[in-house]
Amino acid sequence: MSGYAEALKAAGAEVLGFEMAGGWQGNWVALLRVGGELKALTGYYGSCSGCDAYQAEFGFESHVVVDHGGAETWHEPEDPDHFVAGCAKCEEWRQKLAAFGAKYLADAEAPSTVLDTLVREANEYEDEERRNLVKALAGFMKAHHG
Repeated sequence: MSGYAEALKAAGAEVLGFEMAGGWQGNWVALLRVGGELKALTGYYGSCSGCDAYQAEFGFESHVVVDHGGAETWHEPEDPDHFVAGCAKCEEWRQKLAAFGAKYLADAEAPSTVLDTLVREANEYEDEERRNLVKALAGFMKAHHG
């Protein structure tokens, strides 16, 4: 899953669907459950810290955690399922992920509103990537009765 999706989860959303469309740069769409309500939002990703908010915030950080048996494990911010309890760096990342995701959650809207915007933009710009996001969001909504 994308670092963006992990940040949304860390901020308290249940990520029901997440799709990225593009190559080195592109857009993403997410269907979420937030406080019992279905919400959706879109965002942009890029290939470097100059054009990608997640990379600008987290870079390519990683650190090694040594478990009690002496085994080393690499941890990265976009892999919070492997954060280690009591690890100061993992806890710092968990808080940073939640704050980053909360900025996006503030813009979440009704899925039908986001879908309508994507359809309009796909037609206006004749944009295949946005058409792919339309298909993805419509599929997520159908699967979750949104």
